[in-house]
Amino acid sequence: MKKTILRLLTAYIILLLTFTLLMLGAYSLPKSLIIDNVIASAQQLQHEGQGAHLLKGRLGRLDNYTDALMLNLAISGDANHPLRSAMLNPYYDNDDEDIAKSINTERVAHGQTNGLEKRFYGRYWQGYLVTLKPMLIIFSLHGLRIFNCVLMLLLCLATIAVIWQRIGKVEALLFVLSLLLVYFPVVPFSMQYSTCFYLMFLSMLAVMLYPGLTSTSRSLAITFFIIGGITSFFDFLTTPQLTLGMPLLVCLLSQRKQKVRKVIMASIAWGTGYALLWSSKWVIGYGFTGFNLLADAAEQIGIRTSQQYYGIELTVPKMLQFIIFGEERALGWKLPAILLALSIAYIYLQKGLKVQRQWLWLLLIAMIVPIWFLLMRQHSIMHLWFTLRAFLVTIYALLLWAYHTIFDVKNQP
Repeated sequence: MKKTILRLLTAYIILLLTFTLLMLGAYSLPKSLIIDNVIASAQQLQHEGQGAHLLKGRLGRLDNYTDALMLNLAISGDANHPLRSAMLNPYYDNDDEDIAKSINTERVAHGQTNGLEKRFYGRYWQGYLVTLKPMLIIFSLHGLRIFNCVLMLLLCLATIAVIWQRIGKVEALLFVLSLLLVYFPVVPFSMQYSTCFYLMFLSMLAVMLYPGLTSTSRSLAITFFIIGGITSFFDFLTTPQLTLGMPLLVCLLSQRKQKVRKVIMASIAWGTGYALLWSSKWVIGYGFTGFNLLADAAEQIGIRTSQQYYGIELTVPKMLQFIIFGEERALGWKLPAILLALSIAYIYLQKGLKVQRQWLWLLLIAMIVPIWFLLMRQHSIMHLWFTLRAFLVTIYALLLWAYHTIFDVKNQP
């Protein structure tokens, strides 16, 4: 136990130092290197509009609003004071909701900040800037989307191939089906959507190709602690559950014993890494700048976990109503249909308690996203058009559960 704690502490210190240095490097890049591509990108976002859709439904919507904000953050930092910029993450904006974020971003890139207020987004690491800013030296948004599509497709195909080879053909096909149900083809067209999918694919490949990362309780805890910490660095609070649930599914499918215990242990380790590395940004940011990031973060946590949404009490039935019967249906009919079909199949083809106990761990992983939604009610419901995509974990876990408990006769005891 002492060795595990010592290694976790070592991993924490290394991650914290690495994150800080990476952000210093990102904010040390001169604005002049990226101005032209930021302007071109902002103009493209203006042309498309904030409510642009690639496909019909909520999950077919692009997040041009947040992508413009990310570009704003990329261009607003001060290379002469990289440490302060890295801790506070400045950007320029106003309260006029009729003005698209992309318009303000273009104004900032042109140096026209009159009438805009300098604000700070220091409660997040904004670690995506480590990759976004260097890419903006080469590409505008159009090029970034092409690059995203190619790279993410390659990672997706590699993940499917490894699942097919190391776990099974059915599991690989169910993974493909799950991706399609959450409109995966839309993901690489928005920078904001892409982050957790990259981390998901990379972590899934890592735990499958290097079984030693999760072969013991100690290695499992350390690996998921690191994954959680890295997620808190890069993610903008979009679909972080993907980096816990999906690698956990594929690594445990290849293991035999104590799976329920390992689900609980990995979840605690991931959550600890995520929360500890995230909150550490508030502490060191305050230490380096004197700006009270702790108060800002505490206020936002109160808002994001609130059970009120525009005066509506977010009870469980009300949340289900939002998720299933939204103005646009997206997952609306698909998820209930899957759950209903699984329930009927279970009742009709029940294989006994021994089989159910063997695969209970899949149902625990399926609950990760619903539990997150209950804890982060206001944020999850307010941003359903991208938070819904986290249900990839639930869908894949339930499909695996159905296959192994109902249809996979060969592998049943």
